[in-house]
Amino acid sequence: MTLSLVCYYKDDKPVGKLSYYKQNKTILELEPIKGRKEVTWRYYGSGKLVQGKLKKGKRKFEFLNVKGERLSKSEIDVLTELMELDASYRGGFYELFAYFKEKIKYPRTPEQAKKQGIVEVSFVVKENGEIGEVRLLSGFDVECNEATLACVKSMPRWRAATKMGYSFESLVKVPVQFKQMQ
Repeated sequence: MTLSLVCYYKDDKPVGKLSYYKQNKTILELEPIKGRKEVTWRYYGSGKLVQGKLKKGKRKFEFLNVKGERLSKSEIDVLTELMELDASYRGGFYELFAYFKEKIKYPRTPEQAKKQGIVEVSFVVKENGEIGEVRLLSGFDVECNEATLACVKSMPRWRAATKMGYSFESLVKVPVQFKQMQ
């Protein structure tokens, strides 16, 4: 089963209601309360509506039901698992690899063109979507490694990872394949 999210972005930050769907049915809705560090949530996954508020405090989130009571750990685990989204490149992985194909300066001499392999890099996507802390995890050729690192460092902003509707810094690993064109 696939979980999908429908939300709207302004300046790469989610705005308004976030709706999570599974098999074309609404599972969870999150809606920020204007002017507060609170989000209302509505969970439909159990067959009946369960709702409450989510408050962001110092270093933690507090889940409350509509009566103001804290949720149990198992209830919180279900909700937080649903509310977590990885950082993503605009347009998804297809667009990311199209970006690499266009921007990486592949070695052009006949000897260099025969080089084939995978360069794996990691980098941090900050809360604002900027790329930082780019590292080479594995490579096969110094020139290809350097070309990949330079390309990643100059990437446009990503959509930051979110948890419970809030952006946070995350680590991303990406393999970039170099192969000879036929």
